Amino acid sequence: MGQYIIGAASVARVWSGYFDNLLDNRISDFVKEELHGWVVPGLGSYPDFFALFITMALSALVAVGVKESARFNNVLTGVNMAVIVFVVAAGATVVATGNWSTFAPYGAKGVFSGAATCFYAYIGFDVIATSAEETVKPERNIPIGIIGSLVVCALSYIGVSAIITLMVPYDQIDVNAPLSAAFGLHDMHWAKVLIAIGALCGLSTSLMAAIFPLPRVVYAIASDGLLYPWLGKVSARWKTPVNATFVCGSIAGIMAFAFDISALANMMSIGTLMSYTLVSACILILRYRYDPNAPLPEKMKRARWVAEAAMLVCVPAV
Repeated sequence: MGQYIIGAASVARVWSGYFDNLLDNRISDFVKEELHGWVVPGLGSYPDFFALFITMALSALVAVGVKESARFNNVLTGVNMAVIVFVVAAGATVVATGNWSTFAPYGAKGVFSGAATCFYAYIGFDVIATSAEETVKPERNIPIGIIGSLVVCALSYIGVSAIITLMVPYDQIDVNAPLSAAFGLHDMHWAKVLIAIGALCGLSTSLMAAIFPLPRVVYAIASDGLLYPWLGKVSARWKTPVNATFVCGSIAGIMAFAFDISALANMMSIGTLMSYTLVSACILILRYRYDPNAPLPEKMKRARWVAEAAMLVCVPAV
């Protein structure tokens, strides 16, 4: 649950930053001028009021209902995918294969460092599983949804990454606005607006994907009596856990308001790695657990060794 909150906060912070960049940093400049910024380590350089606003606005949309938020999400996803196809197709006309002459310039350390930083890009596919109770034929549709979304996202990431590194040498990529800057270097400034629209749509869907499962997880925990009962209350009108939605949205919004994007990204990556490792280890144990009172079979011993090894690797990293 923690990675969803941190994920929502980090995406909201990026959303706000990208929107502010389109306005020539007028929002951040105004806030810094009025509040003189922050100098606290781990916190952002300024309080991001817009990130708080967009988080609460999308939380309200999620609270309205599954169908309404799904329709809105489908529209944004469609626009985002169209822009991705455009980026790949338009960028393919100005590629330079010489940019790939140096393979893995930072070596294995750079590859693993990049993979760890980009780990959050593949977070959220378990969101589909959290909506099983609201799915028609979950035994069929949930596996299709998870595998299908994994394939589509993987191809999208690979396609955009390949095109941008073929358009611009890796050491000249603008980390703040990579796609816009890449097309700008090739005098394709007209593409900036389309890229901006696609980026904001993609960030909006990512933010909704992070907010959507949170209240459902809290609802399930509250229904079991492990959290306050009012968090598990379902709205008679909207048929959603409204209280849990706004509590989780408020926490994510406050984190987006205060924390720096790099700190949020690092917390999310290590937190997700930790939780996924624990879940995988528990699955190994449950898969080969026959009788708790019986002696451990050989398969169970091997599963326990794997789980303990995973814990020894993961816990020190945290």
